[in-house]
Amino acid sequence: MSKESCNRIFSRIPVGASYVLYFDGDELPVGINGLVKVRVPSFDVLRRYLGILGDSAAIYVSENYHAGNPHIAERLDSLDFVRDRDAVLREVRPEDFHGLVNVLPLNVGALAQTHLALQEKDQEPPSIEQHFVHKLKPQNVLVSRPLFSGGFLYFNMYHQSGEIVFDHNSDHVQGMLVLEAMRQAAIATTHLSGNLPIGGTIALLSYNFNFYNFMEKGTPIIIRCYTPVSLENQVRNAEVFVCCQVFQWGKMSASSFLRGTAFPDRSKYSDYRRRTKKVHERDKKQYEMKMSEILDPVKA
Repeated sequence: MSKESCNRIFSRIPVGASYVLYFDGDELPVGINGLVKVRVPSFDVLRRYLGILGDSAAIYVSENYHAGNPHIAERLDSLDFVRDRDAVLREVRPEDFHGLVNVLPLNVGALAQTHLALQEKDQEPPSIEQHFVHKLKPQNVLVSRPLFSGGFLYFNMYHQSGEIVFDHNSDHVQGMLVLEAMRQAAIATTHLSGNLPIGGTIALLSYNFNFYNFMEKGTPIIIRCYTPVSLENQVRNAEVFVCCQVFQWGKMSASSFLRGTAFPDRSKYSDYRRRTKKVHERDKKQYEMKMSEILDPVKA
């Protein structure tokens, strides 16, 4: 890992990094501009962020902080993105990824001058192909073609869908629409970043979400997604999870954590459904017997 002696920035790519990580108790110099600044409380948290952000992250340590923590240079030199990414997957519980990613500010600089719409004057990009979000009709797709940057996928969210119709007008983007958009973005992320084959599918197991701000109509919305899971060369069913954050005007408006079982091909999903249907048939029989005992105790 290279060092720039003038300002103690440690990074494999000092020029062009998107994020700068620095420790509590340290201060960034005035000259560091254009980077998303992330303060970390400990070396372990820094290593986890390096595992998430990879080469898009630089690490800053001032001379004063280094003088008071002489061991830090040796520990920084031991960092390795690939090894740390694997270690993060082993050490961090899936649900804790949500907390780590949630506090990362939106990297607006990485989105500027791309195909994504950031301002009202910008033209909306075309939608992602419907098979990436498991839709049959293009008019039901709620997210755009993504931008890959720094381990994240970024999508524009559309404000309407052909399959979701509300019974009243609203002065803001409806929450159910946002939930469906995050679900679609998570599915696309599992395919494009998680390497789920296009013939594969996902059974959603949990969907946790939070809303923080209203989202206004007519203004671009950005969905940022991240998954550390790779299904490349995976032949068996596997657990997957995706963290999503929704931004408007650079401010987070909603977030979610989606977890599911990925099936590399439809035949494995069909086998899974046959097994679950047998369980359901048994549950149904037990339920009907119970209801019979309640409704007709004499006969029972």
